[in-house]
Amino acid sequence: MPSFEVTPIGTVRNNRTDVQHTDNWGAVPSTITIDERFGEACLQGLEGFSRVEVPCCAIESVHDRELTVVGLDAVSGTPVIDLKPTMAEFRAVNIKQPEWVSRLTSEYFQP
Repeated sequence: MPSFEVTPIGTVRNNRTDVQHTDNWGAVPSTITIDERFGEACLQGLEGFSRVEVPCCAIESVHDRELTVVGLDAVSGTPVIDLKPTMAEFRAVNIKQPEWVSRLTSEYFQP
């Protein structure tokens, strides 16, 4: 199998550092700082969106290379590989999943 290298575009910063603490992400604010190689205008226009897929979470603010989001389930120091605005036209519809998934994740994004 061929190998490949992935270079993160940025890093997550928040007050969650325990990888064992995996629930209640709903009110956790996180700042994603984009690497300086992308320039100060790299997030330009993103403030017009309400959500971003990092996976999906709410945008709180955009300033230069810093994107502050709420509900991102990533501990501080996590590298970010990609992000993109959430657009209604591209969201999945008719999601099918086993009932146990809903039960297991019922408190995952609760504050």
